[in-house]
Amino acid sequence: MNRETHITVVSPFYRALSRLLDFPESAMKESLSEIEEAVRNEPVLGETSRKAGLDFMDWLRSGNLLDLQEIYTQTFDLSEKHTLCILHHLMEEQDRAKGEAMAGLIAFYRENGVEYIAPELPDYLPVILECAAILSAEDAHDFLAQSEEAVVILHDRLLCYESPYSSVFGMLCDHLSRLKSPGVSTERGGCMP
Repeated sequence: MNRETHITVVSPFYRALSRLLDFPESAMKESLSEIEEAVRNEPVLGETSRKAGLDFMDWLRSGNLLDLQEIYTQTFDLSEKHTLCILHHLMEEQDRAKGEAMAGLIAFYRENGVEYIAPELPDYLPVILECAAILSAEDAHDFLAQSEEAVVILHDRLLCYESPYSSVFGMLCDHLSRLKSPGVSTERGGCMP
């Protein structure tokens, strides 16, 4: 997906999460103030997960870019258990429905005016979040709800791995849960294999 298109962003929060889950580049570090503002201003987010997210951004801000890139690569690229390709967590590799789901995602992006451009697979979570950022609040929630199971799985695994990135997943889990049941705490803490 070309994420530098000039499509109107409805949810800066989803765009912020997308950027936080992308491979760390200097441009991302330079935009941390904007990302931080989106997290601070998100009304459907608990204070515990918001603080953890802001602490994560402080960690990014203070980190050496090469070290951050190595941590990202170790976490997401070299571990199948943590891949950001969400269908990996929901379907078997040879599942025929997986290909259909990929094609369905590409069609959904086109229908919503988003130009999908590889190299990322269409089920790459930052791409999904970027698409959700331009949808109406209701459509974005319905779209992201389809990924919620994989997001929860990744959150639990990253907590067990003691990854700083678990904070980003914690914010997304909290947000999606609060959209379903306002006022319900979503503090997590279990370890999933």
